[in-house]
Amino acid sequence: MQIAVIEPAGRLYGSEYCLLDIIDGLASDVFSWRVFLPRGGGLDRLLLDRGIQTEFLIPTDLGQLPKWKKFTAYTRILWRLIQNKPDILYVNQAGSLRSARVYARLLELPLVCQVQTLEDAQWLSRCRNLHDTVQAFICNS
Repeated sequence: MQIAVIEPAGRLYGSEYCLLDIIDGLASDVFSWRVFLPRGGGLDRLLLDRGIQTEFLIPTDLGQLPKWKKFTAYTRILWRLIQNKPDILYVNQAGSLRSARVYARLLELPLVCQVQTLEDAQWLSRCRNLHDTVQAFICNS
């Protein structure tokens, strides 16, 4: 079973360590992983050390980019998802749920979302329209 992960930050915070725990805890002969993330945040090195496929399709400054550049990055991710045909889409930060929801709907993929912070939980509670596509929310707290 192939799991595609969208990790928009790539820095080592709580949700990234939780993702590593999930990867380490699942049988590598059953689950394969492909992680889309920015280069150089620290998580990339730990993933590569574990032999996890990584693709650096997300700019490190995604939040500061103009809309057309964001759209280009989102389109590259969608294209790679189409090519790889994952079984599950995992979004590692609730802030990326909007784009992940579009991918999941277009490709008819189950969607899992990591909710790490109280701020993410509060934001999600106000965005009920994002809940309909998500099969599971994960919080390690």
